[in-house]
Amino acid sequence: MNWYWLYGVRLASSEPLACLHQADPGQPDVTITFYDAATGAAWDQGDSRWPPDAAERGVRVRLNGQQQRYEFDYRDGTRFRVGIHGDLISALTPAGAILEDTVIYLVGPVMGFVLRLRGVVSLHASTVLIDNKAVCLCGGPGAGKSSTAAAMALRGYPILTEDVAPLSDGGGSFSVRPGYPRVNLWADSSSALFGAPEILPVITPNWEKRYVPLKTRFWEQTAPLAAVYVLTERHGGQDAIIRDRPPTENFVGLVANTYVNYLLDPAMRAREFDVLSRLVRAVRVRSVSPPADIGRIGALCDALVADVNNALRCTA
Repeated sequence: MNWYWLYGVRLASSEPLACLHQADPGQPDVTITFYDAATGAAWDQGDSRWPPDAAERGVRVRLNGQQQRYEFDYRDGTRFRVGIHGDLISALTPAGAILEDTVIYLVGPVMGFVLRLRGVVSLHASTVLIDNKAVCLCGGPGAGKSSTAAAMALRGYPILTEDVAPLSDGGGSFSVRPGYPRVNLWADSSSALFGAPEILPVITPNWEKRYVPLKTRFWEQTAPLAAVYVLTERHGGQDAIIRDRPPTENFVGLVANTYVNYLLDPAMRAREFDVLSRLVRAVRVRSVSPPADIGRIGALCDALVADVNNALRCTA
């Protein structure tokens, strides 16, 4: 087996996973077994019908009560089977794909759902460390989470998470668990930050995204959460606009920016509401409207650092 840490979980994998942070052997929290088109031929085909929302998302997820598992079937043929306790995963890489393609789903929605099964709420956020405190940058696809995190890494700030920010709930305080030592970028962000996309390696030959290897800029430990910034619509000015919002608006904004929130059962939803209602009272939550010009991302970084440092001085 191969051993890794991911989102505070010790993962035992049947295959080496180059993108993950290695762990010492020990009792695994989650065991994953990979299959390919040859070794996975015996997988059941199941129901071929897709509900409309699954077709829109490109994935169908269902509970197989008889087998005591959740089943993820992606349009491209990638498939996962997740035990109902979140401790076992089987993954099928279809013909024409490679292991790295499957791992993209694993480190994102599949592990995001496993965390839910284990009682962990995750923000859809990249997380940077400022003055030894975790700062989450929330937002939907294209909001600029990863671009901002990469820009902060270039300025010397350690990164905890890319896209998935798992929250450790301390009751009256929160912290963020580390993810994996990469930040993934689309071509336009790669060009803006590094001059040309080709400077960065691709996450897999079958995907367009590239990644920034964090190396010494990856923070390997859970860090206390100091602030959450929700990236909103961009504007035509030169500087980032950071605003306070009422607690109710912050709560709604965070509900919209939790990870895999389309897969929640009533118990998971109740857990999420409880966690987020306490988070908006315990942690600084503000909205950020970045400049539309990605060349001004440095101004956004400056504004975030100044705002966080000001908040930390006020609470010291």
